[in-house]
Amino acid sequence: MNSRDRRNRQLAQLIERRDWKRREVVDKVNAAYEQITGKPGACDEEAIRRLVSGVTRWPTEGYRRALEQTFDATATELGLYNPRAARAKHSQTGTGVEAVNGTPIWTI
Repeated sequence: MNSRDRRNRQLAQLIERRDWKRREVVDKVNAAYEQITGKPGACDEEAIRRLVSGVTRWPTEGYRRALEQTFDATATELGLYNPRAARAKHSQTGTGVEAVNGTPIWTI
């Protein structure tokens, strides 16, 4: 899959609708992150580029929450998803992972 196929069009559209530049997104996300965690944010323009291009699909919890707050949207509405969770759900349909007491175990 190339980066064009996984581009986060939802996030790109949200940024475009607000007519924000990447620097503005960075400043707003860092402010939200600091408000949420009490620590200064370290988001930069490269991090936003990686989110929009789809290279980063599931940022850490603090940054997901900051993005949600900044855009007043859920992670799903932001086009964010956890590829590991998606694979685990797919596997739990009988393709290799079964759960015992909620803990996945690999079957062969």
